[in-house]
Amino acid sequence: MFLSKIHWFLLILLPFSGVQDGEWTFQKEEEGIKVYTRISDDSPFKELKMELSFENATVAEVIGVVTSFNRQQEWVYSCAESATKEKKGEIFYNYFLYDFPWPLSDRDAYLTAKVTWDGDNAIMVTEGITDYAAEKKGVVRLEEVYNEWAFTQATSDRVDLKYYSKSNPGGSLPAWLINLAIDKGPSESMKGLRKELKK
Repeated sequence: MFLSKIHWFLLILLPFSGVQDGEWTFQKEEEGIKVYTRISDDSPFKELKMELSFENATVAEVIGVVTSFNRQQEWVYSCAESATKEKKGEIFYNYFLYDFPWPLSDRDAYLTAKVTWDGDNAIMVTEGITDYAAEKKGVVRLEEVYNEWAFTQATSDRVDLKYYSKSNPGGSLPAWLINLAIDKGPSESMKGLRKELKK
């Protein structure tokens, strides 16, 4: 229970390069979701990569769901609150609050998000920002967050996704514990995204 509850943060967190020699280590495949990790050269926390597909969908439809930031608590694992604070040009400024089990403090983050299109394909990059708003009492701010979502229209009704995340959860959580539980939250969130697309 403790381990599963701390996986959430890695969903908002993953470039496709990487372990010390650049190699990814395959961890598992569950419900068509392939999970890979690698050692980071500048952090004790591992990097995460996931590969999966969405059937009966287009990239535009998937992007429409993942950029509905005011509703991400409906499918993102352990997300208690999500909201777009403003949009400047093509860049969203979003806030997220994540529920951690007692006795751990909840986490929150301000993230920018930008979608870049190339024909029918798209890449969304989200990054943590530290100077957008003051920290809340009793909540640990996630500052080091970087995610890439690379969407490819593989066929007329199938979207392939390569997702990458690198982050630091902050607080006093030990790296070995985070690394042990790295895939649960992102996997559950991707399953939630699939269900959301069917609504």
